[in-house]
Amino acid sequence: MLKTRIITAVVLLVVLLAVLFGGSFAAFSAVLLLFLLAAIAEAFQLFQSPRAQAFVISAVWSAAFAYAFLLHDNPTVKFWFAVSVALWLVRFVPSLKTGLPAPTGPRNTILG
Repeated sequence: MLKTRIITAVVLLVVLLAVLFGGSFAAFSAVLLLFLLAAIAEAFQLFQSPRAQAFVISAVWSAAFAYAFLLHDNPTVKFWFAVSVALWLVRFVPSLKTGLPAPTGPRNTILG
């Protein structure tokens, strides 16, 4: 299990470095969106959300990120920072004290 994760991490690092030093903004944007999509889906699966629901939510948030930051010349960074902090405060800070929410409870489906 650990060996597989290490191999995956090395492969992804090679892909990321190749894209970073390749100089193509389109390739960088595509890889960034794929990494974001995978990270959000994994985060929701940690809270035991169904796999399909996790990928739908991650697709929506990745599309919002792409629209806000990649398709506009001047994104409203302060607004998106405030939204991110608010979501983090609502979703993850309570779990620091109470632990992970129940898989079927309302706290687990607050963003889904």
